[in-house]
Amino acid sequence: MLNDLNRSIEDAKDQDLLIYVHGAKVNFYNANVFAAQLDHFMGREMTSIAFSWPTRQNIVSYGIGADVKRAYRAAPALASLIEVLADKIVAHPRGPLERGRPGGDRRPGAVAQPLCWERR
Repeated sequence: MLNDLNRSIEDAKDQDLLIYVHGAKVNFYNANVFAAQLDHFMGREMTSIAFSWPTRQNIVSYGIGADVKRAYRAAPALASLIEVLADKIVAHPRGPLERGRPGGDRRPGAVAQPLCWERR
């Protein structure tokens, strides 16, 4: 899988990688659709992947904290994915806020700024 990912990045005109992490009301299928839409509508020839976590797809579950707990439990898997990719790819912010990062705005509903992934 990593060989395929590296090949996709190398073959793309813009050698960037987008990792889409969905919100509380999104299922696995829609997470992949949204990642593909972002890839297409950003007007770049890049590689996109979706990281999906087990949301209940119900805003009430998010509001009472059940999905927040699930998101926190999925965080180590996302961190592992980024660590695996970090050997080949470097990330940097393109804005003042990064949700969930030190110094970032972690409040529900805060707008996260995208990370740009570039080939090393």
